[in-house]
Parts: sequence; structure tokens; C-alpha cells
Amino acid sequence: MFYNGFQITDGNRIRTKVCIIGAGVAGITAALALSEAGISVALVESGGLERDAENQSLNIGNNTGLDYLSPGASRLRVFGGTSQHWTGWTRELDDIDFTKKDWIPDSGWPIKKSDLRGHYDQAAQILDLGPKKYTYDFWERLAGKPRFFNTSTIETALIRHSLPTRFGIKYKDTIEKSNRIHCFLNSNLVNLELSKDNHKHIISAHFKTLKGNTFKVEAQHYVLATGGIENARILLNCNTQIKAGLANSSGNVGRYFADHEGSYLGRVAIRSPLINPKTYRTSRISGPDGFQLASATPALKLTEEETRKLRLPNFAAAVIPYMGHDVRWGTPIDAPLGHKEFDIYGSIEPEPCRDSTVSLSDDRDPLGTRRVNLSLAFTRNHSENREKVAYEFARHLSAADAGRVQINVNGKDRDSLMEGMDEYGFHHMGTTRMHENRRHGVVNSDCRSHDISNLYIGGSSVFPTFGYAQPTLTIVALALRIAEHLAITIKASP
Repeated sequence: MFYNGFQITDGNRIRTKVCIIGAGVAGITAALALSEAGISVALVESGGLERDAENQSLNIGNNTGLDYLSPGASRLRVFGGTSQHWTGWTRELDDIDFTKKDWIPDSGWPIKKSDLRGHYDQAAQILDLGPKKYTYDFWERLAGKPRFFNTSTIETALIRHSLPTRFGIKYKDTIEKSNRIHCFLNSNLVNLELSKDNHKHIISAHFKTLKGNTFKVEAQHYVLATGGIENARILLNCNTQIKAGLANSSGNVGRYFADHEGSYLGRVAIRSPLINPKTYRTSRISGPDGFQLASATPALKLTEEETRKLRLPNFAAAVIPYMGHDVRWGTPIDAPLGHKEFDIYGSIEPEPCRDSTVSLSDDRDPLGTRRVNLSLAFTRNHSENREKVAYEFARHLSAADAGRVQINVNGKDRDSLMEGMDEYGFHHMGTTRMHENRRHGVVNSDCRSHDISNLYIGGSSVFPTFGYAQPTLTIVALALRIAEHLAITIKASP
């Protein structure tokens, strides 16, 4: 059921079991799962059912770090969140992404990939990713896509494609008809009020509209799911009772901000004239009725064993026919059989960087809330890691007798080649990181705040390390895990 925040009586008080702030991918997923478990939910969204310039302007902020898109440019304040302009590319994180790597400081999750196994399967259905079985052997049979080549150290990774699923469209009717989900639109969180005795428990969430009316939601549990930038901004702005902001006793709220950076790794001249240049194009498979069953872009990567042996960040590389001009990963390109030149574009795991931050500026939005200041940074090892990945991957391609690989590691020319195709995925990650030790993180393995007993955080802001994969599938899996945990907790309580 939907409610327009503009029409709620000023000072109204709403009671529910769970209050979810943010009706994007994570928030809608958690709300639907809790509703299916028989639990009432207040789902509160800053935007409306359609994009609105006034709501969108609340995302405006400053950018003082590396050259990067403005904080307000890549996220949407609308029901359905950023899924409304998502391209649909996604993939599970690899097993190695969850483990601590002694050559990458601050790496590792407090959970294993196996802890998300069932949630990943369910998330794939929610995102309309096609058949559950999705190994490359399956893809090879289903799509008739022979491997580029196969070695003991190089394997194929599949980047999966959603339709893409627009949560605002797909789930609007379901929520509109729901008696358990009460979705409040055009309503902005301006404060989380804590218990006055010990500040360890939220007693109410305060919301305000752009027309000035306010209301409170009183719940047993709260889930903050507003995105990698906004999650941190909200916690830092809720500082009327704790000066440093909420859930911030470690000082880590807003730190470790990260994004995936794509890089041009080199060019390979193929030896074999029999390699099909269409093998690594994005392909779609349809059923007998023409309905799309699955879509994926194959990419190449080193095996986990080889990645560990070489002490590399995790990465995957797309192989694109070189036709005399730059072409982005996934662009359909027709090239004749026997075409020999291919460009290699990589998505390389960034190292966690504590100095990459989301903080508050002195500017205020129309609600009186301080705007965000974004400062993207990378570790000192970033350029060296990128160069090492390019070199080692080229070495393995050559050793596999795939052909000659050109990378440039000579002085200034190296920078022009290595940075020739840099771009970001605008995957905002890491600002409320997960860690079992409260000194090093913001939430624990259940995505619950270390400081506040009934506050959970959803979305990629909890990622402690990032892999190379686009994060949406993991965001949905974690939201399902939060909902499962809350359902068990609520049903066990008196």
C-alpha cells in the first residue's frame, strides 16, 4: 500500500515491526521477504513513483578527491532506486573475494560465500537472470559458445545480465496490493532517535517532506538501505545525541569508499585462425517462444590458485575484437572468422583504502541536512597492482600459446596505455563495512550495527572488500539474509 508523505498529518506517529529506509534494490527485496514471512513493514522512500528534479537535487554534493562523477549524478531518488537506470550487468563474488588475503591489507569478509549460497540462487530469480545452473559448461552447451581456449591457469567467468529488472516497475503492483508493506513516498529521513539511557537502541525514525510536514515511525527494528553514499551521509547527519554520528564509535562510517575501475590491459594478436571472434561477445539465449532465457558476457580470469600464487588482486578481462577504434566492453562487434587482433579490458579489484571517504560538507539541502562531500582515493599500490595484473595476464596468455600480447611498461608511454580505457562502474561500496571486530567495521556479519542493537544496514556499503564483480546480485543476496535474520529474531521474541 502506498502513501504520499506530503499528505500525512504533521506530527503523525506510525508503528510497525520493521522500518526500512530506502525503496531501492535492497529495501524492496527485504520488504517483500519480510512480508512473505508475515511481518509488517514500513518502507520509506525519499522519492516518488516517478523521477522528480526536486527530489533528485537532494543528492547534490561536493567532490574533492580523484576526478569522479558528481555524488548526485549516478544515483536516483525514486521508488525502485538506481535499478531504474541499471544496465543489468552482475555476477556473484568469487570465493576468494570473501577470504583474507595477506597481500591486501584490510581484506576479507567475516562470512564465507557459502553463507550466501541459497540467497544467491533466490537473488538470481529476483533479478531475472535466467536458469539457475550457470556454469560455463552449461553456457557452452546452451549458447553454442566454444571457449576461447582452456588452460590450467586461465578460466572463463560469466558476467550475467538482468533484463534489466526495474524494481519500481516490477514490484509496484505487488506493494500497492500488500496489506503488510506500507510504503511512504516523498519522505526523507532526518534523524534516528536513540534511547536516552544508553544510546544503544533506536526508538523512532523522524521523516520530513520537502513541503515541511514531519512524521515518526516507531519500530522494533530498522534497516538503512539508501545506497553506498547516502547510508554514510545519513548516519553522520544523525548527530544530535552522538556528535560523531550513529554507528560510528570506530570512526569508520564513511571510510573505505570504493568503486570498480575498468582499465585497458593490452592487445593480443591471436595465433590460431580458428578462434571464433564472436566467442566473447555478449549473447542472449531465447526459448521456443522467443522469451529470453539467459544473457551473459564471457570474460577471462586467472584461477584462484594462480591469483593466490602471484599475490594479485582478483580481476576479469573482456576480450573485444580490435577494429581500429576504441570499443567498450560488451558492445556487439562483428568480425570475420580469422580476425586476429583483440583488445583486453579488465575490471580489477580495488584495495580497501581508509582515506577514501564520504563525509559532510557545510552546505545544507532544503531539509536542513548537511550535504555530502565525496573524496575517492586509492591505495599506493593501486597503479602497481594494475600494471602487475596486465603483465601477468599477458604472460599467461602467451604461455597458453594464444598469441602475442602487447603491453607497454616503458615510462610515460605506460601511463597512456594503462589509462587508455579507464572508467568507473559507479558501484558505491564500503562506507559502512562489515567486520566482526567493532574497531575495524560498522556492522557485524548479520549486517547489524555494532553500536545500535536494532539497526541493520543493507546494500554494498557493507562490503569490506570488493572483488571485480558488479555488486547488485550480492546486494540482493545480503538483503534476503537480513530479512531472514530479522524474521527469525522477531518470531523468537515474546
